[in-house]
Amino acid sequence: RYTAGAIASISFGEAAPVVDGNVLRVLSRLCAVAAHVKQPAFANDGKLAWELARGLVTAGGGRRAGELNQALMELGATLCAPDGTGIDPRDPLRPFYKSTRIGR
Repeated sequence: RYTAGAIASISFGEAAPVVDGNVLRVLSRLCAVAAHVKQPAFANDGKLAWELARGLVTAGGGRRAGELNQALMELGATLCAPDGTGIDPRDPLRPFYKSTRIGR
C-alpha cells in the first residue's frame, strides 16, 4: 500500500497517500493523535493513519500530492526523530502541530 501510494503520487501525480513510520510521526503531531504510533489503530496499516494522510493529500484538490508525500517522509526522517527529544525548533510545521497546542 505504501509503495503503491508513493508510485501513484510521485510518478503519476495521483492524490494517493503514503504512510510509513516517518509520516506517522508527523501525522501524530499535526493531528494530536493520542494513540502511540505503534498501536494498531494508528500504525502503518491502521485505518486512522491512512484516513489522515488521505485528507492531507486530497486537500486543495490533490495537487502536488507527490511533493507533499515526499516532504512528509523527509520531515519525519529528519526533524521528527523517534528518539523522544521533542519537536525540533527548525521544524516548519511546528506552529501547526495540534499536539503542542494541547501540551502533548
